[in-house]
Amino acid sequence: MSAPSLRWCLVGASDFAATSIAPAIAAQPDAIVASVVSGDRARAQALADGWDARGYDDLAKALDDPAIDVAYVSSINSRHYEHALAAINAGKHVLCEKPLALSVAHAQGLVDAAARAGVVFATNHHMRNSVPHELMRRAIAAGDIGTPVAAIVQHAVQLPAAAQRWRTTDPDAGAGVALDITVHDVDSLRFVLDDDPTTVQAYTSSGLMTQPGIDETITGTAEFGRGTHVGFLESFVTGHTATRLDILGTDGALLGTGIQSMSPVGTLTHVRGRDHTPVDLGEREDLYTVGVRRFQAAVRGEGTPAATGADGVWSVAFALAALRSARTGRRENVQHSR
Repeated sequence: MSAPSLRWCLVGASDFAATSIAPAIAAQPDAIVASVVSGDRARAQALADGWDARGYDDLAKALDDPAIDVAYVSSINSRHYEHALAAINAGKHVLCEKPLALSVAHAQGLVDAAARAGVVFATNHHMRNSVPHELMRRAIAAGDIGTPVAAIVQHAVQLPAAAQRWRTTDPDAGAGVALDITVHDVDSLRFVLDDDPTTVQAYTSSGLMTQPGIDETITGTAEFGRGTHVGFLESFVTGHTATRLDILGTDGALLGTGIQSMSPVGTLTHVRGRDHTPVDLGEREDLYTVGVRRFQAAVRGEGTPAATGADGVWSVAFALAALRSARTGRRENVQHSR
């Protein structure tokens, strides 16, 4: 007998929820989009209608439904903490968009609240569901490139007009590229290296797309616990080259081209001396479909989500340390604890 379907409430009628997460939920044989919440009731119902679901403009009322098992939070960044905490306190399992919150204390508070409530709490860091990232992680762990010495991550895009809105104009909403893209890139690095960042020095710029003072491009260097040096670049205003994630080791290198993406695309090359060997990536599945499946398995007590709440705390800590460094002009410690 198949397990009963898990019923999802989408908290935030975002474009991303509509185009990526709702289809990923629908792709599961044991999942249903049951409700959608937005401050704009018509917007909520418009998304809900596509899935034979119910639209709400009252989060408490939506979460009061005992049939709801899971909440997916994709409201604006500044409301992630409030909305995720409400869902946790209502006894729902939560898959939350990045950043979990705008402070390390609030991000960790969500992890602690979920532990007390006995619910699964996860961060939607989708690149952990990517085949090349998983193969990089395995190869590094197996010693295929020796000791990792350095890493380079480049994730520059031309942010679409539909996605700009508060991301480029409202610092109180959690605007800027660091909280939008840098959080994903540092999680990718933590995943493939199986290590945590300790310090970061960063520089930001604004004014081409964003309001002055809101980071639209960030560059910097970081050091990880076992000594790997990292260079990173994220931007909202240039998307003319492929994304990259390269890991350089004492005995070889892994070059990921185009893999820092929302889609299962790009290539992976293993380099040793003059030999450049393409890595067979096999079948690749939609990253969010994989993520939802792994999250639901965790809810059913079968393993852990792709990225836990604790992983999301690290992402927040790194992004905030990078922004702090850009303000102070100094190398800053990544303050993961409160």
